[in-house]
Amino acid sequence: MKKIIHLTVLAVLLGLGVYATFPDRIDAAASDADVPAVKAALQKVTDAIATKDLSVLKKTFSTKTVALFESAKDMPMPDWSKAITFVKATPAGDGMLIDATEVNSKGVAAPLQFMFVKEGGEWKLGLVEGMEYAFAQYDQAVKKETSPGFAVKGDLIITKVETSKNPTILNDNTEIKIYIKNRGTGTVSSAPATVKIFTTSKDYVTVTGGVLEPIKAGETVVWTAHPFSASTRANTFQPKTAGTKRIDVVVNSDKKVPEVNYKNNTFSKSVVFYKQK
Repeated sequence: MKKIIHLTVLAVLLGLGVYATFPDRIDAAASDADVPAVKAALQKVTDAIATKDLSVLKKTFSTKTVALFESAKDMPMPDWSKAITFVKATPAGDGMLIDATEVNSKGVAAPLQFMFVKEGGEWKLGLVEGMEYAFAQYDQAVKKETSPGFAVKGDLIITKVETSKNPTILNDNTEIKIYIKNRGTGTVSSAPATVKIFTTSKDYVTVTGGVLEPIKAGETVVWTAHPFSASTRANTFQPKTAGTKRIDVVVNSDKKVPEVNYKNNTFSKSVVFYKQK
């Protein structure tokens, strides 16, 4: 299964998002020689998460990430990780991408990536910079796909939609997993997607997201949506009643990602949602 660039348990669950260029203040481009220092920085982040104290965790953040956290109001608390294990480090522009394995508060392990940047001689966790890097990579892939003479060979489809066991409305832990496959013969730059859960025009929730990474021919990726997270509840209508609801999922709805076929990008199913106990 493809590993998606996560913005760590902190950024994803807090619903943060920015689009910008890399800041000039970063010391210098990263290299393999920086790996030991970045591993040590990851350990500091892990130790800070263990305290479950956001003020302690902020000390491991880049300046730009701290500013984003301090500017956000009514920010929900993160789902604190139980463990984070280093896998590898890769220089990425002015920063360093860390592949790791996270075990969340429910004991579920999943791969993720962190971006670290160097400020004042010290490596810091750059949640903002990680998002910037992901968007920059996405932009480069889209430009390539839309350039004159590019042979479009990708074809995105949704093969399966799963919900967490006994999904409940207005519950942060309710998940919807969307399985997206590129069944074409060429790579696509990404798989933007939208999930809509509704009963009536006044009883629905819409979540946008997807996978902002290249997807190779024959490859399947999974996007996990949290339709009732705190950040989603603050920005959309919400289903008011439990019961059977329809889930409609569409991938690449605006057709910005070139495909050989846009007529197979939707998936629908009915699911019973429960009230919170």
